[in-house]
Amino acid sequence: MKKQCLLLFCIILFFSNEVNARHQRVFTTPSNGLVSIHAAVEQFEGIVGKEVALPTKLPFNPTHQFGEIKSDNSLELMYVNDKKLNNLFMIIIKPSKKELSIQPGQIGKWIELKNGAKAIHKGIGEAYSIEFITSGLEYRLLITKDTDIPRKSKALLDAANSLQ
Repeated sequence: MKKQCLLLFCIILFFSNEVNARHQRVFTTPSNGLVSIHAAVEQFEGIVGKEVALPTKLPFNPTHQFGEIKSDNSLELMYVNDKKLNNLFMIIIKPSKKELSIQPGQIGKWIELKNGAKAIHKGIGEAYSIEFITSGLEYRLLITKDTDIPRKSKALLDAANSLQ
């Protein structure tokens, strides 16, 4: 009986890894512009000539992660957990062209990150965001409002403070 259970466990593990690998290949096909985080960051750094900092702490454990260079030369990094409802964390990075501000009519508040950078925390549309400038790059971290993560604002702030 133990051997049968072990064999069944190994088969399930093999197929779940194969399914995850297949999903990753579907997300990162050359035709849709999505590539691995590493490849997207490397390409972006070559375009803008600046080093990108990435968070060491994410709001959840992603099952898939991929990136894309947009037509305006911004970098979009997406982290998804397809096993939990609506778990999407996104980072948009672009060269900084101006100071950050809260526009009239926008709802947001100024906060300070651990590195001393001033940041804007907003609830926009279907997401919460934190925007800040560091090392000449503007970062926008977003998490969907309907994700099942408790304390979404704290999870965003923790991610922003973990950039390295």
